[in-house]
This record gives sequence, C-alpha cells and structure tokens, in this order.
Amino acid sequence: MSSYASPTPSSLFDRVHGTPSSVSSYNVNAPSHTAVPLPYAGQGSRDSLLYICIIIHEIGCCYIVPNLHYLLSNTCPNALKFNTAFPFHASTCLPPNLNPAVSELAISPPVQVFRLRISAANLVFDVTNPRGVLVADILNAIFSYLQNSLSRDVYGSLPSHVREATDRAYQHRLQKASGRRIQGINERLAFVDCLGERIHFHSLTYSPSHGVWDVMLF
Repeated sequence: MSSYASPTPSSLFDRVHGTPSSVSSYNVNAPSHTAVPLPYAGQGSRDSLLYICIIIHEIGCCYIVPNLHYLLSNTCPNALKFNTAFPFHASTCLPPNLNPAVSELAISPPVQVFRLRISAANLVFDVTNPRGVLVADILNAIFSYLQNSLSRDVYGSLPSHVREATDRAYQHRLQKASGRRIQGINERLAFVDCLGERIHFHSLTYSPSHGVWDVMLF
C-alpha cells in the first residue's frame, strides 16, 4: 500500500512526459525536450545503443578520453555537494574559490554534445552547447531531466516497496522545497523520487562501450 494518500495519484501524473526509454536533448540556449526512442537493455543489438558523442581516439582496444573537469571527476568527489532533487543554484554551497569553476568547460578539448546516463532512472540524454558544454550545463541538465514527471504506467510498473519509497521521497522533496522556499521544482511525482535517498551527485564515469558518461550518485 502506498505510504501517502493525498493528493491522489491521478493529480500527480503527467500523461505526456516521463517515458524512461528515451534519449532527449538539453540545449542551454533552447532547453526543449525532444525524445528519441531508445531500446531497453537486451533489446536490439548493442550497436543500437552506441553513440559516441564526445571526442574519442580509438587505438586498438584502448580509449583515450579527454580530460574531465575536476568538479565532475571522481578525483575530487563530493566537492559540489549537489542535491540533484533541487536546482543547482539553490542546493549547492560552493566555496568562493570554486564559484567560477562551474562556468568552465566540462571537458577538454571542448565538445558541443555530451551524452549522460542515469541508470537508476533509465534516463539517457544529451547536453548541448555550441560554445562547448560547461560544468554548469551538466549539472543543470541532470536536475532538469530528473524533474521529468513519472507516467502512470511507469509508476504502476514499480514494485510496491519501490512505490512506497518513491512516495516518501516525493513528500520529503516537497516539504524541503516549501521549507526553504525553493522554486522551479516539479510538484508532481518525478524520476528523482524513484532514486530514494541516492540523490546526491558524486562524479561522472565514462562508459566506452556505449559512448556515455554515467552519472554516479550516492
């Protein structure tokens, strides 16, 4: 039985957005969502999921990956203290010396398209910036896509204990946003609620077999 009773589920769901099997595009200049079908793991060939969206040089079986910004790297984990349930500017406290760093390039040499994957929410999406993707672009996109509403079908497909955890996370998110007067969050059930307590950004890890950067959360 779900842990919350009000508001009713029918008032929480967006029947249009929220399909997890999609690749979307986050453009810093025009952040519209354009979904493209993406097969689930096990469907189709592995090549159908392969999309190299950053500059990679393949030498035999070795991959040389460009340098990731230290704020996004596991060499400097938790430096951001970013709670992905809330907008980056409202949920992150950076020391003064790190404030300019979020406006730096996410990767060097710069790229215009950066593909991210959040496996726990079954989300894959592109972050684009014609001048080169920045650290802030990455963080804003993570928040934006985790705010996508859950469809009724997705919620109904979750095991009962996961739905209960999702409900608790949803309640906590709204209460915290209200208490801190945080604006810009989705007031419906969202993908971020499915993550439970694992909503804090840790780092990005590259997956060469699929050409994506995995968002590591804790």
